[in-house]
Amino acid sequence: MIGKVIVDASVVLEWLESGEKAQAALRLHHDIVTGTIAAWAPDFLLSEVVNILLRKKHASRKDTETFIDTLLTIGISFDDEPDIGTVRAIIDIADTYKTTTYDAKYIYLAKKLQCKLVSFDQKLLQITQWVTTPSYV
Repeated sequence: MIGKVIVDASVVLEWLESGEKAQAALRLHHDIVTGTIAAWAPDFLLSEVVNILLRKKHASRKDTETFIDTLLTIGISFDDEPDIGTVRAIIDIADTYKTTTYDAKYIYLAKKLQCKLVSFDQKLLQITQWVTTPSYV
């Protein structure tokens, strides 16, 4: 019988580390890749991982994209299948504007729909091309 697990960012990011926790995480990785275990995650796992890699781990954009490509192809099922173009656009926005990927998702939607993000967030408001306060709509 194939087992089923939900993976979170703390486990997925250990695949990039070494040590005892990493070894356990890598065993799980192997089981996911070979189909011994069915893995699921919410779609925002990708955003969470990108945010940690770019902001906390200071990974390069290329390394971040490569790791995300791996996550999308090893067999993890997401509750809302992500499109690689969307994920890369969010990586680009997060990297370009030095913002969280959660905020980058809002900006991405504004760009996609060719409209403004309405916000009171002072950091976001510095991105005047896509963000405005409600009084400027």
